[in-house]
Amino acid sequence: MKIVDVKLQLAEIPLSQPYPSTWNPGNPETKLFVSLVEVITDDGIHGYGAACDSSQLLAGIWESHIKPLLIGRDITEIEAISTGLVNAAQYAYRPWIVEIACWDALGKYCNLPIYKMLGGAQDRVLAYASTGSLKTVEARMEDMERFISEGFQIMKVRAHHDDPREDLKIIGKIVEKAAGRIDISVDANQAWFFTGKRSIAKWDLKRAIQVARELEEMNILWLEEPLHQFDYEGLAELRQSTSLNIAGGEINSHLHQFR
Repeated sequence: MKIVDVKLQLAEIPLSQPYPSTWNPGNPETKLFVSLVEVITDDGIHGYGAACDSSQLLAGIWESHIKPLLIGRDITEIEAISTGLVNAAQYAYRPWIVEIACWDALGKYCNLPIYKMLGGAQDRVLAYASTGSLKTVEARMEDMERFISEGFQIMKVRAHHDDPREDLKIIGKIVEKAAGRIDISVDANQAWFFTGKRSIAKWDLKRAIQVARELEEMNILWLEEPLHQFDYEGLAELRQSTSLNIAGGEINSHLHQFR
């Protein structure tokens, strides 16, 4: 089960119109960058990993860091591979699709789906519908009705206006219109920042607590990433200050950042 080759394919998919994400609104995206990793073992197994992120950066360290890490290594050495990718992440943002490809190859070798190899606690997971940009109330209502018609039970909206009172006003209207037909969650996208052409409103602990308490009254399902990814003390105090579910950790990737 030795790895004999690792391949990277890149694709650029033009978008039909510029996409101003809430996490980088000053630089609307015009293309979707897709990376596809293929891991090949000496017994002919092919494992695949794919993601829409940082293709150019991953390509920049492919020959110097990724291939030397994997070539000749046993596919079962996932932990060692993961440790190497942590180091590679200092040069290229989120190289984890390489590990996904290794898991895919290992699963094929064991003839097991990966979820079973990781414990198999659930064979079904509830999916929710997420939006990624700031929209008018009317546009968000249209999204919500479409999500309901498609059978989704949860809709996640973004809260990223310069004035959080504007976010709360819009979210309140969405909750009212939902009328219990779909649960609403909120993503503040405060874990990281791109400044770009427009500075992004940053929340401090005081603002996060104020918003969380307002969202409590609306029966919001959860508030996601209300503070910076490394503000552990602030997140802990926020959690103590509200009954609202607080979600986070999406941007954190190293083991020591979790406990």
